[in-house]
Amino acid sequence: MRTSFMKKIAKLGIIILFAFPFSLWSDAIPLLTIEQVQKIGIDPDYPLDGNYILMQDIDAFQTRYWNNGRGFRPIGLREFTGVTGWVRSKFDYKYQPFEGVFDGNGHKIVNLYMNNLIGKGVLPSTKREFESLISKLYPLGLFYEISQRGCVKNLILENIYIYGCFCDICVVTRFNFGKIENVHVWGELDGSGNFQNTCGLAVQNFGEIRNCSLTCEKFYVYNLGGLVHSNKGLIEHSFFSGCIFGTYGGGYIEGMGGLVSVNNDKGIIKDCFSDVQIRGGSVLGGLVGKNFGTISRSYSVVNAWGEQSVGGLIGINLGEVKECFATGEVRGMTKIGGLAGENTKAIFANENKNQVETYGILEDCFFTGDVKGNDVIGGLVGVNDTSVCNCYCIGVLTKREYIKILNGELVGNNKGNVENCVWELNSSGFILPSTGVGKSPLEMKEKCTFVSLGWDFEKIWKIEEGNTYPYFTWLENYPNFLYIP
Repeated sequence: MRTSFMKKIAKLGIIILFAFPFSLWSDAIPLLTIEQVQKIGIDPDYPLDGNYILMQDIDAFQTRYWNNGRGFRPIGLREFTGVTGWVRSKFDYKYQPFEGVFDGNGHKIVNLYMNNLIGKGVLPSTKREFESLISKLYPLGLFYEISQRGCVKNLILENIYIYGCFCDICVVTRFNFGKIENVHVWGELDGSGNFQNTCGLAVQNFGEIRNCSLTCEKFYVYNLGGLVHSNKGLIEHSFFSGCIFGTYGGGYIEGMGGLVSVNNDKGIIKDCFSDVQIRGGSVLGGLVGKNFGTISRSYSVVNAWGEQSVGGLIGINLGEVKECFATGEVRGMTKIGGLAGENTKAIFANENKNQVETYGILEDCFFTGDVKGNDVIGGLVGVNDTSVCNCYCIGVLTKREYIKILNGELVGNNKGNVENCVWELNSSGFILPSTGVGKSPLEMKEKCTFVSLGWDFEKIWKIEEGNTYPYFTWLENYPNFLYIP
């Protein structure tokens, strides 16, 4: 590691924040107070398709006393008035998307408070009790939905406090069909008693998220994506930094990731990273829990501890991953890998309800660090059923000595294709049966070792002969955060 980018993560937000000029809207509606922000979509003078601009930092501390202690109400959430009885119980709230522009103008909203803990500690025993509880709740976030025409940008949300149970929890929006750009969040989210989705920016992203970040020292969740739960759009130049504590032993079958829970078949993640300490159950990844889509030029600095299908970058990969890496420590019980817990295939129904078969591909990737587990562990991948190409791993592989298990310096259990891959000899103190080629530490720092396998050292890889292991050319675009193994 030539420079410690982990100590400089805070600077990235500042660099991104001022990367674009402030918008100058001649027809913009100025916002000076949190009361004016709350009027959007409620007051006729503050329409949902308006152009808004923050004129100063806003302290929203008073929101903790609003709405009978529930705090700020999501923009686009309208309560019915004059409606009672059965109709009200079924249609208690009406949601409308935000279709305008919300320009933070580089300013902050601080101390925003939202609380839907009315259901915390309550375990409904009947369907009627559950429906009664749900009727009193609503999703939490600054906006309920951002439409295709909507845009939220140039905004800092600081010291945000969001607590919820039996409801989706996010900071910016439940659904994003539009654009979220240059939005940075610092705060505390508590979804520890929640049985829905908890995430930083958007529960579901169908649009574009660019140059955004979430820095969160305490993130308590049941099921989570650091920025997004379900991504079906684009996430670019964004990151998560902090600690995630999931419900141990439960996790979430869809996935739990430092950046995204589930990257769907149309989801694209590129030029993103996470610096995360993550604890949870199954399908756990430093960057993404489960991937069906594409991930490129991204990485994770990780300390992950889970149960099954745990990876430094991805828990389960069923999509395409290229030019990515993870570094750190990965621990678990079974199907544990430095980069991915599982690289596999599956058949699923797409949005048109057609049966689609998807294959996991890991190409031009690497992992450096330690992998510890009980059963089926690999320095790069725990289980591979599909394709791993032009990858390497270095580090320490540790197992329980008394358990007879499938292990490998590169892949723990290989049922697919592994081509042109390398692992460092004696990195674990003992050699385990493995796919790939074992090389000495000296050979791992020689260009000829990898050129002989057909690796591309013009467009993809670089190496400083005798001094470094191979690293990516794209890392040179980020000199302040450069990682060289």
